[in-house]
Amino acid sequence: METTSYISLGSNLGNKSAHVLDAASLLEGPGVRVARSSGLWLTEPVDDAGPEWFVNSAVEIITSLGPFELLDRCLDV
Repeated sequence: METTSYISLGSNLGNKSAHVLDAASLLEGPGVRVARSSGLWLTEPVDDAGPEWFVNSAVEIITSLGPFELLDRCLDV
């Protein structure tokens, strides 16, 4: 059974935009297909997140993975 999930992505290090776009691509694989992605958004850090602003995005995925398998995929990325 396939389900729809939404994952937020972000980076505040190095080539931030490239890191976010690469992360979206790296999610793709057996059991995961990126259906849509938002644009890239520049956001201010809060609290002790550091001095660098973040680039954030969100992706909609279609997945046949279970929750823990999906979590493992995200952690691998």
